[in-house]
Amino acid sequence: MKRTVLVVLVGIASTIGLAACGGADDPPDPTSTPDSSVLPLPDGAMPPTPDAGKDATTSADASKPDAADSAPPPEKCGATEVKKCADGLSCGGDADCVNRNCKANVCAAATCTDLKNDGDEEGIDCGGTKCKKCDGATCAVASECTSDICFLSKCAPPGTKTCGVGLPTLCMDAEACQADLDCTSDVCEARKCIAVTDAAHADGRRNAGETGVDCGGSYKATKVCAAGQGCVDATDCEAATCTTAKCDAPTRVDGKLSPSLGETDVDCGGTMADAMGNPAVKCTSTKACKVAGDCDSGYCTGNVCEPRMAGRKDGDETDVDCGGGIDPDLAAPAARCEDAKVCASGADCASTVCYGGVCIGGASCANASTSGITTCGTKETNNAARRHESCCRALPVPGLGVRMGKYEVTSGRMRKFIEAVGPNLRGWAANEIAAGSPIGTRLERMLPADAQAMLPASATPTQPLNLIIQLGAGVMDKRKPSMSQGCYNGTESYGHATYWQPVATLRSLYGASFPARRWTQAQYDEKSMNCSPYWMYAAFCAWDGGRLPTRAEYATVWGGDAYPWGDTRYPTSGVTNAQYETTVNWGNAIPASPVWFYRFPDFGNGFDTAGYIAAPGRFPLDLTALRTASDEGWIDVGANLMEMTEVEAGTGNFCDYSVRAAGEVFDPVCNFTDSGGTAQQGVLRVASGMGRSVWVGGSWEGHGTFQINSATPFRRESYAAANQFTLPTQYGKTGFRCVYE
Repeated sequence: MKRTVLVVLVGIASTIGLAACGGADDPPDPTSTPDSSVLPLPDGAMPPTPDAGKDATTSADASKPDAADSAPPPEKCGATEVKKCADGLSCGGDADCVNRNCKANVCAAATCTDLKNDGDEEGIDCGGTKCKKCDGATCAVASECTSDICFLSKCAPPGTKTCGVGLPTLCMDAEACQADLDCTSDVCEARKCIAVTDAAHADGRRNAGETGVDCGGSYKATKVCAAGQGCVDATDCEAATCTTAKCDAPTRVDGKLSPSLGETDVDCGGTMADAMGNPAVKCTSTKACKVAGDCDSGYCTGNVCEPRMAGRKDGDETDVDCGGGIDPDLAAPAARCEDAKVCASGADCASTVCYGGVCIGGASCANASTSGITTCGTKETNNAARRHESCCRALPVPGLGVRMGKYEVTSGRMRKFIEAVGPNLRGWAANEIAAGSPIGTRLERMLPADAQAMLPASATPTQPLNLIIQLGAGVMDKRKPSMSQGCYNGTESYGHATYWQPVATLRSLYGASFPARRWTQAQYDEKSMNCSPYWMYAAFCAWDGGRLPTRAEYATVWGGDAYPWGDTRYPTSGVTNAQYETTVNWGNAIPASPVWFYRFPDFGNGFDTAGYIAAPGRFPLDLTALRTASDEGWIDVGANLMEMTEVEAGTGNFCDYSVRAAGEVFDPVCNFTDSGGTAQQGVLRVASGMGRSVWVGGSWEGHGTFQINSATPFRRESYAAANQFTLPTQYGKTGFRCVYE
């Protein structure tokens, strides 16, 4: 086997010693400035003294650190360090020195007469760039050889040599030798062959059966060879390949442990990329590690990587037990994060929406510039003691595999939807459905074809089914529950629509005398949305990432008791505004009752009673007994607004008494006389088969029962059987929340 010797190039050694400073006989430097302290002084003159207050023994500029103090510490060197020691530095043995020559505990230059294999010598005082060639080396003349014999172009051994290179047998231990290759052990020390020891694998030479310097070989040195070192095959190398007797560079994907790349186990650990750009990879559980950063889990115990564990944030998780990519131990994605958990992108979230580094429940909260986005919770916005959070917060419903909005949808969230896709909601929905998008799929589930056609196509006040009126500035089908249904449709109306619209918009419908809303847009945007038909709520939920809840889903969240929170009936009589948080919002504006215990920003009046409708979360006792694993429940399921459920089959029709287009005619089917004795005529938009939505819970006007002080059983579905309303119904006491799958 041909052995390849790696020649170590040795740099110029630095000389350590004291610089000559000049003696008494040295001539003066003609370019220097004379020192006044040694100039001749006039008779009687005194030499100058240091400034008062200064220590004459200190430097003139005491603000500058002493040169010795500011100098960096000397770089470590030696056999076990990254670099060997240069000549003149302290050493404990030859292996410490760059020239492999430690003389009197100081590294020294190699010579050809020191009886050592040092410097770049290939044997003892032979070979390399300074000494004559060793036995067996190629030669042209005898003077090139240590033996002074050149035979057949090879340096021949002297006649006194009995074994080794150039002779039939190699030398056994204790026999005389010139170089390592003379010995059966491949180790020659002090001109004697010796057995292989661990020291031979750290002596800076290629010997002891090694293929490279202190690496590889048949005796298997304590480490494999780095790139460029000699090899016979890949087992000699840190890399996976040996090409033309040289080790190739290791990579991060070669199936071998590569310490030079910082790997702590096969193809993992450390932070360094390889020469081909393959990045470092974290080690999975049970793999070797040095620090926590070597491990996928981020936990290294006893130099072994731990697996990801429940109850802590590990791996690339963005929060505890959720977010991030694939768990390499399980080969499965990590769970998606619930709302309010930390995220890096929407992919980390169950909602698919990450805003401000936190998962939120829906697309409507992906920008907090509007009220009603982060204003849900206890106490009003102007109260310093408020405890508010994202109004899009959605909680996982135990056992159902869905997430239901913790709060009723606010008018501010509806405003975000209209700004994003309006005013032609009909065209938007048609496009989503035609494209088969996730939004379109949810729209198709919730909206029968006749309901899709009822979505507004514009905000033009003279166009039927316009956006203005469908956002609560009036009602379209006013046959029931009442004429105005709590939503504006005249200058003397008794309305409480919570979607704020500019006075100019309202007057485009009702004339120049129509009053402006009483409060600011921000104050309305915080409140729960009402006064829109079913299909507007369904369209919002589809865009937001969800759908309307089913009756069965509400039943699960409500539970088996009379109220979502249990069997307790909270009173409303005698409760003052300062105490309203001790009850639920179902005692306002009840006929013949003096109870007006909730009012924000103020009492209602004949034009506007929206002040009695709360922003979601203001009544902390209206909290479901059903809780999540984190002990959270759903708010306002029992009161504030009744809530619409997903469409069910119906037999009703849709008569529109609001805006009629040119050429549209009234249909006798729609004729009726209102409570004031006035005949009403409407346009028949859907003749039959109009679906219905069951409304769940009570409202700020009661609705579970108006007998607020009696023991009458509460009806969670206030309007039952034939009294359930068709999808066009707009009501000031009905809102909604969304479910997300």
